[in-house]
Amino acid sequence: MTVLFINGSPRKTGNTAALGERLLHQVPHTTWHLTDYALHFEHDQRETGRPQQDLTDDYEQLMTQFATFDDIVLGTPVYWYGTG
Repeated sequence: MTVLFINGSPRKTGNTAALGERLLHQVPHTTWHLTDYALHFEHDQRETGRPQQDLTDDYEQLMTQFATFDDIVLGTPVYWYGTG
């Protein structure tokens, strides 16, 4: 079994990363911090049938690796203090 933890927080050592690492502390896993990769979704052409216009990002590389994992754990921050 291969496990991937994806930290979607901009803080690599924040609460989201800490919680994910605590959850998986006895499970062999790989961690990706999305802030380490260039992802340019503003030019996403996947739904149009046309080829991806911006080939300078890491999307294809990540998706190739993503497909090799058996289990995926997504960590996303909750910014509750920003409203009001």
